[in-house]
Amino acid sequence: MDRLTAGLLALVGAIASLDAAAHDPSLHAQGATAKGAIDRRALDRPARDSLWVCGASVMGPALGRPWLAPDGTIYFARKPVVDGSVSWASRFAASEQGEQRLLEGNGLPGHPTGAFPVSRSSLAGRYDPNPNAIRERAVAYVIPRDPKQAPQPSCLPMGPIGVAVTGGLFFNALDADLRDAVANELFDACEGHPDPRGGYHYHHGSPCFPKARPGEHAPIVGWALDGFAIHGPEGEGGRRLANADLDECHGHRHALRQPDGSTKVVYHYHLTDQFPYTLGCFRGVVDPALQRRGPPPGGPGRPPPGAPPRG
Repeated sequence: MDRLTAGLLALVGAIASLDAAAHDPSLHAQGATAKGAIDRRALDRPARDSLWVCGASVMGPALGRPWLAPDGTIYFARKPVVDGSVSWASRFAASEQGEQRLLEGNGLPGHPTGAFPVSRSSLAGRYDPNPNAIRERAVAYVIPRDPKQAPQPSCLPMGPIGVAVTGGLFFNALDADLRDAVANELFDACEGHPDPRGGYHYHHGSPCFPKARPGEHAPIVGWALDGFAIHGPEGEGGRRLANADLDECHGHRHALRQPDGSTKVVYHYHLTDQFPYTLGCFRGVVDPALQRRGPPPGGPGRPPPGAPPRG
């Protein structure tokens, strides 16, 4: 096993061992905010402060939420949290084989979650009675170990766009109705929830992700399906980044210390507290088969016949 692989596995092992003490309710308890998207912005091209979604045209209409200001500011202190602290037997590993990185697990996060389905009698259930239960499901992605930037960006699917070091998945910033999920939907204390297939996922950053040390660049919190790493919100020198610091896909290039101790100029994505929060598009070469999940047939708000309830 080389030093790079050993470093990655050590990181994954540390995250997988998180327990209830790792919950950090800072988003809701310390007055945190985010800048959401409540207009009908275009989804059919790459653009900063937006995202490019395969098969979509514009965002769905915003819902009136008591935690959402008219300018799109999301006040987490006003936003209900899905109650509960459920622990899971998470299995996740990131390993390397030649030119490939393998991301494998059972889809269960290495941190406690809220209790799903959401009780309709709870405060969260008044606004978003998510009917979905978290279920074990195979996660197995083969992505480039040393990804390259493509000549042109490409669109994001609905559904998985990356894998977090916690073992959960990254989805893009939209809900099933093409609205800003962070502004519209409710999550547990780790800012995640399940989809209709039971897949636990995040639409933005989580307080349960690895954190940057003061004055340092944020660590890796996951990998996009094009192979590029996703880092937390701090850039060089520990400065918290905004969308204006990143390109239309929500990433940039600069020298970064690698797990094997070397320094290399690499492209990478960053989380921010501004829509689209994670990725705006894929900047690397991605398997077209991973982009084939578009919006539900029939348009926003009209899932296909026989589809499970959304949440």
